[in-house]
Amino acid sequence: MKNVKNLLILIAVAFTFAACTNLEKILIFQDGIWNVDQRTNEVYVSGILNVSQTDTLKDDGTIIFNKNLTGSYTEGDGDTGTFTWAYDKEAEVLTVVEDGDSLFYDVIDTEFKAQKLRSETVTKVLGIEYRDVRTLEITR
Repeated sequence: MKNVKNLLILIAVAFTFAACTNLEKILIFQDGIWNVDQRTNEVYVSGILNVSQTDTLKDDGTIIFNKNLTGSYTEGDGDTGTFTWAYDKEAEVLTVVEDGDSLFYDVIDTEFKAQKLRSETVTKVLGIEYRDVRTLEITR
């Protein structure tokens, strides 16, 4: 009987370990108000970080995600806007559309009340490559 009990405990531990190591990155905000703890914009010109166009803002406002896939934001300086959003679980990409422009955010890190999102946009102007990297760290 003791061996059966030990075997059951071993199986339970194995299932617990398997469940913990097989965590799927999921977007936890289907709706709600999120605080922008930090927003970082980095601009690279021909692969070199352009410090004059790079900034990090802390406590930079709020973002509201509604269940109907609409949302709004208020930046730290008081600017506001609205958007629509969608999340692709397979690709782990959040799409935000504002004024017809789409931004695609990769979900970098997910915790119970925190998200880290990253977007990268590359454009070429007169043969020069500009890469804009945005990182958002948001919490409930």
